[in-house]
Amino acid sequence: WTKADDIRDFQIEGMSVGDSLLDYYNEDKIKKAMKSAYFYPDKKFLDIFIELSNSSNYEWLQITLKSKDKNYKIYSLTGQLDYSSNIKDCYKKKKEIVKSIKSSFGNNVATKSGIIKHNIDKTGKSKVDSTDFLLNGGAIQVQCFDWSKKMKYTDKLTVNVKTQEAINYFTSAFD
Repeated sequence: WTKADDIRDFQIEGMSVGDSLLDYYNEDKIKKAMKSAYFYPDKKFLDIFIELSNSSNYEWLQITLKSKDKNYKIYSLTGQLDYSSNIKDCYKKKKEIVKSIKSSFGNNVATKSGIIKHNIDKTGKSKVDSTDFLLNGGAIQVQCFDWSKKMKYTDKLTVNVKTQEAINYFTSAFD
């Protein structure tokens, strides 16, 4: 990590929120990823997923774009590592990343942490352990998802960088 105080200073795989995805991928690759994108209920935003090479820090990227934006500006960027066999390794990696982010920002950033039940799992057995860093222009979240055995999802670690516009949208998108 580099010293930073603004959300745009934080990078995942060399990318930052506010950048154009065209700076990293050609339009054909972006359009191909958009064919299997997740569209939010009002279709204003969408998430695309890009599998990364073995030399990357993450296995997957989840990138939030506006549906009709031909510049492909990045509003939210998530790096993901799967932890299908040992959630304890996820917590260990999360702790390392949180420590690194804290050292990068010093005491100049508001932080909140906690464990919540994931609302998709009606049994209440799936948990999300999250640490959030609140910055100028947005937030960074470092999370471990520990899914119950009944859920068909893979446990994972995510590092998510969101612009304030994305945060505001996600807060209201499912009302």
